[in-house]
Amino acid sequence: MLKAYLVEVIIWHGSLVPMVESTTELVAGMRVCAAKNGINSQ
Repeated sequence: MLKAYLVEVIIWHGSLVPMVESTTELVAGMRVCAAKNGINSQ
């Protein structure tokens, strides 16, 4: 649901490439944080 909304917003604003790049960086950062938290919790 949220993904579809974000895709619509991105397309509507016509800034697909920068948004995809920033989203990819955000996801990568979240994965790094999750990995660190996983290591710390073990």
